[in-house]
Order: sequence, then C-alpha cells, then structure tokens
Amino acid sequence: MRFYPKRYKNSLCQKLLNKYKIYSQNEKDKGLSKTLIFLARG
Repeated sequence: MRFYPKRYKNSLCQKLLNKYKIYSQNEKDKGLSKTLIFLARG
C-alpha cells in the first residue's frame, strides 16, 4: 500500500470504510464497527 499514491490510498480507504459502514449497519455492532474503522484508518 505504501507504494501507491496518497490519493489512491485515500480513495481505497474510503471504499473500505463504506463497506464497513454497510457491514456495521447489518450487524448493528458498534464495538465491531469502531474496530474496523480503526483498522482501516491505521
């Protein structure tokens, strides 16, 4: 990931966050969603 341009990485992280938001809405588990968002940002 570190070799990709920052803009591409940001867009990819945004896609991951969108997937996690949908997943967290389906699961309704705030603790899990926070963990996933933290991992995506890290």
